[in-house]
Amino acid sequence: EVLEIKKEELYQEYVDMFANSHCEILVIGNLDMTEVVSLIRKYFKKTSIVLDKIPFEISMKISPKKDEIVESKYKQTQLLKYYSFDKLTEYEKYYVAPIFRRILSSADMTDKLTTYLREENALCYFCGAVFQVKESYAFLYTGLNYQNVPKALEKMDLAIDEMLKGKIALDYFEKQKEKCLADLKLHEDNMYELIDNYYFHEISGRPTFEDYRNVVSSIKIKDLQAFAKKMHPVYLYILKEGETDGNNRD
Repeated sequence: EVLEIKKEELYQEYVDMFANSHCEILVIGNLDMTEVVSLIRKYFKKTSIVLDKIPFEISMKISPKKDEIVESKYKQTQLLKYYSFDKLTEYEKYYVAPIFRRILSSADMTDKLTTYLREENALCYFCGAVFQVKESYAFLYTGLNYQNVPKALEKMDLAIDEMLKGKIALDYFEKQKEKCLADLKLHEDNMYELIDNYYFHEISGRPTFEDYRNVVSSIKIKDLQAFAKKMHPVYLYILKEGETDGNNRD
């Protein structure tokens, strides 16, 4: 197929792409921005202006819970447990969700998932959680022996239940907020992270780093509880391991 492509087709594809795609030029640095704009106008020509609104959020109706087990030839079972959200507030999306995720799954081996799945029960070498609050879903994941799936699900449910009940030591909670602010400082020192933050603040309303810094310290455990109440399990996916020698945690 590649050999059959004609240069005329390639050119037309370029014309169509250029005419119908969004284009943003991002510039950061200690520059004369008036001069930068004049150079862009001089050298960059795009006569068409695409005005379609970019959809930044997807609202999904909560579906009936579904479990699925898929056979594979892999040496390790992969487990993913998906959750759908009730409508989240802007405060919950931008400020509560990062702290919730940190305590649940990404607090330097002290978070609830790592503690219950790995440290206390040696069920896995890795686990975590992904939160896509703009798309109204999240999922917990781990890789483990298939025989340990029931226990892993039990421990995942325990972690979520403790978030729901607010079973978080206050000093630990405050420490995680401090670490969140320390991570924020690292982002502010990175020019790519900085311009990314400015960009999405302008086009989708994402808070600035300064907004985060001003709000994070005021988050309460009850905010995490309210967030957990909006999570509903909707899909369990298990990619089941093939025949093994019984020692496949790697």
